[in-house]
Amino acid sequence: MKKIFAVLWLLASNMTLLNAQSMEVYKDRVKKAQSLYEQKQYRAAAVAYNTAFTEMGRGMIPDRYNAACSWALAGEKDSAFSQLSRIVLATHYSDYLQMNVDPDLAALRNDARWEALLDMIRSNRQAKEPVHNQELLYTLDSVYILDQRDRRMLEQQNGAASPGVITLKKNIVVNDSLNLITVKAILDKHGWPPRSEIGDDGARTIFLVIQHADYLTQKQYLGRVKEAVDRKDIPSQFACLLTDRILMQEGKPQIYGSQVVRDSNTGKYIVYRLADPENVDKRRAAAGMIPIADYVRAWGITWKSAEK
Repeated sequence: MKKIFAVLWLLASNMTLLNAQSMEVYKDRVKKAQSLYEQKQYRAAAVAYNTAFTEMGRGMIPDRYNAACSWALAGEKDSAFSQLSRIVLATHYSDYLQMNVDPDLAALRNDARWEALLDMIRSNRQAKEPVHNQELLYTLDSVYILDQRDRRMLEQQNGAASPGVITLKKNIVVNDSLNLITVKAILDKHGWPPRSEIGDDGARTIFLVIQHADYLTQKQYLGRVKEAVDRKDIPSQFACLLTDRILMQEGKPQIYGSQVVRDSNTGKYIVYRLADPENVDKRRAAAGMIPIADYVRAWGITWKSAEK
């Protein structure tokens, strides 16, 4: 038995080593695929993802999603739907809103297969996070798509004066106005809907519309946002983000460091003026927010060298 145990242990050790080596190869393949995607070599990126999946014998959900995006951008709809269907069916993928606003998937939305795929994703979302007011959630889904789809497309555009960018900015202004009418009607009639009614997606949508509204509207509904935080219907950081935005518009220092602006001289992003910067991470931690250094890194800001 000891010899058998020793052999089994050796086999298990070798398998672990092989799995570790396979994972490293997989990561390298995925890294290559991501690099090709960033270079806009979309078909080459998709092929690189597929090579990683084949060699590993499986693929991580985010990587399969990114492969679908690459195939869609390359004009290979069948391959894109194949990857998306795989994660929806096999892993019960449920991010309905992401699918609807991701610019990479725009070419798939006029395909007959798209609505069937969305129906499955919505069913997955309902199974994962049941809500009691599906009709209201569907309304808020439409609001979120209007709020985010053009903003996501704008992020991918270059050249602030190009016709496409100007059109997107105009669309955002119009859509924000329409969304605010819808959300104000909900809040003024029913108050902030509980999480059990609209789930995390619906709550996030209401907050985004208020966050993107004018200063007076933000001030008007800040109390509602704080009440929703107290009831645990939304995360506490929502109130922090709105508070910082209001303070910035009033010309006052922000509290939580959530507002980032462009320096008018250098064109680089900087953290807007902050009260008591030495203790900002204590305030952020209390609100469930990540450290400010991690938060601002997305804008290319190194917090240690940022003006405090």
